[in-house]
Order: sequence, then structure tokens, then C-alpha cells
Amino acid sequence: MIPFLASAFCYLAFLLFESFALALDRLSSIKLRGLLEEHPERARILSGPGEIEIIRTTTKVLVQILLLAGLLTVVSGFQTFGVEPAWAWGGGVFLAGWLISEVALLKLGGAADPERTVARLLPVVTGASWLLLPLAIPVRKIFNARAAPKVETEATDQEVQAYIDVGRQEGILEKEEEKLLLSIVDFGDTRVREVMTPRTDVVWIDVASSLTVLADLFVESKYSRIPVARGSIDTIVGIVHVKDTLQSIRAGGSRPIAELVREAYFVPETKKVSELLREFQRRHLWMAIVVDEYGGVSGLVTVEDLLEEIVGEISDEHEDEREEVSPAGEQTYSVSGKVNIAKVQELFGRGPEEEEFTTLGGFLAARLGHIPRPGEIHREAELLFTVEEADRRRVHRVRIEPIAVPVHRDA
Repeated sequence: MIPFLASAFCYLAFLLFESFALALDRLSSIKLRGLLEEHPERARILSGPGEIEIIRTTTKVLVQILLLAGLLTVVSGFQTFGVEPAWAWGGGVFLAGWLISEVALLKLGGAADPERTVARLLPVVTGASWLLLPLAIPVRKIFNARAAPKVETEATDQEVQAYIDVGRQEGILEKEEEKLLLSIVDFGDTRVREVMTPRTDVVWIDVASSLTVLADLFVESKYSRIPVARGSIDTIVGIVHVKDTLQSIRAGGSRPIAELVREAYFVPETKKVSELLREFQRRHLWMAIVVDEYGGVSGLVTVEDLLEEIVGEISDEHEDEREEVSPAGEQTYSVSGKVNIAKVQELFGRGPEEEEFTTLGGFLAARLGHIPRPGEIHREAELLFTVEEADRRRVHRVRIEPIAVPVHRDA
């Protein structure tokens, strides 16, 4: 009778630990971490560094030991009491139960809902930690011996993208959180020329101008810093701050602009914005002048431009509240000519590929061969582009809508 009870105990323990091991294998690392946070008092056995792999391996070893112990108790019953019908029946039930449990019950239970299985069995496994301790010691030594020295490496964009995809599939990341993380991933590869204010939009002042003209320009532009140049924008000599201007005016207003100029910081247009942001932090800067490979001024970039690449458009009370992209009907948008051409692909799932141009206005100018005029249209990628606002130098606003593709039906 004792061997039979021992066999039954081993069988039940085998079911329990095999279910836990199978569920632990099927549980994603993200959900496992979330589970540990929900059950901190029960999950201490899994919370240490490397303990998850150790307990997984140890549990599998224990499962094999329990299975072997169950079989040995059946065999010992045969040897002690002979091959009696009861023991033959018990041995057959044990083997059949093991096969059914492994193939059916465990697969449908622990594998189908691993999160619930691990959550329910955590207290039992934690309570049986004293039983796993003798196994955990040699397993831990083997695990630590085989583990390669930990080398700190940066995750690739593909790996980070995979983590984000898993987070979305598991329902852990909200849409806005996913969008923010994707912006951070893209931030590392973005170049300064993609976020800068182009030279045609840069507000600057000649160094020979008076303080009164400078003050009026600050009021008109609503900026706190303005580049100062000598004759043309390609000969920038520095940056002037509104604070210095106001202090000079208050003191009498007799100082020339040249005495208020602070040193300008120049960066190549190919520089990564992630590197530039770190330089801004290190040098305590708010603005940089962007130059091309020939030394000519391409534009201007600020801290705000860099941060907008991560968190989206940052508007203040002085800016035009009209959005870069605004709905203008069903599947129709009114888009600023300054937006990146990739935004069109994001809106419609198709669009022109980036070539020598990066902005929507640059794309239309390249396709039409001249600066587009209001009312001009262009068709490409099953999209209709209609110029809404433009001047002699650039495109300001474009209406984009899909072109209805006629459906031909057989008679």
C-alpha cells in the first residue's frame, strides 16, 4: 500500500511541477516581469539575477526525478508483492496517466494559459523552495560557470523594435507610448538637416543695424535669440539674445549690436540629432547654425527642434496654431509644405519616395520643374496634390487626397 501511495504522490507532484515548468517556458519575459511585480511576496524565488533560468532548469530536473521516483515505486511494488492484478493495474494507470497528462492536459493547461498557471502555482513553488534548494545549488554553479561574462552592449534598432512589438502585442504599451518609443528609436538615426529650420525661414539681422531695429525684430518674430550676420546670412558672426538687448536699451541704448553678440555654434547638416542634443547639454546651448559641406549656411536648429522629434510638435502662445497636418475631409488632408515627404506615406500608406528632396514643397518643385503656384496640381502614387498656398519662393500649403481608381466590371 505504501509504494502505491508514494507512486500516487510522485504522480501528482509531477503534474504540478511539470505544469509550472511548461507554463514558465511559454510565458514571455515581459509578462513574467509583470507577474513578479503583481506577486512580490510570492515571487522572491524568481526575482534575483539569473534566478528565473535557475528555477526553470531546477524544476525540469525535479520533474524528471519525480517521474523516475514514481516508476521506481511501481517497480518496487512488483518486487515486494509480486505481479498482482492490483499492482499491474496501478502501474498501467501511472504510465497511461503520465502520457495523457503530458500530451493533453498539460498542453491544454499550462501552455494555453501560462500566465494564470504560473500565478496559481507560484505559492506552491515558493513553499517548496526548501525542496528545490539541494538541486538549486549545483544547478546555480553550473549555470554561473557556463554563463559568459556579461558585456554591456547597446541594443540595435531592430532589437528595440522587437521589444516594442512584443509590448504592443501583450497589451502593455498604449498607442501613445508606442509612438513615443518609436520616435526615440528613429531619433538616433535622424540627421540635423531633417529637423532644422531652412535658411529661407531663418530670421537674422545685419551687424550694422541699430538696437531699435533689433528690438523691433524681436517683437515681430517673437524669438528670444536671433543670428547676427555681416552682409549676408552666409557670414554669421554670432547670436544676440533678447535679454542682452533689453538690458542695453534700458542702459541708454548706445551700444552697437556687435558688442552684444555671443559666439555662434556651427554644426554640419549631416550630424546626428542625438549627438547634437548631448552637445547642447554639455555646452549649455540652445541654438546652432547648420552649414553644408561647402561652409554655406543651410539653416538653424534649436533644442526645441530636437525635442519635437521625440515628443511631437511643441507649440507656444506666439506660434501659428494651424497644424502641419490637418484633416480637410474624408481621407483628405491640408499639409504644410515644410513637412517631410515621409509624412505622406505615413498618412496614406503610399506616396513618393525620398530622392534629392526631403520636404513636400521640395517634392512638388522637383516634379513640376518650377516653384508651384496656387491651384497647380500633381498626380502620383494614386494621390492628388493641389497647391493651396505658395509664393514666389516656396510652397506653404498643399491639399492631398487619394485618387479614386475606376472599377471596370465585365458586362
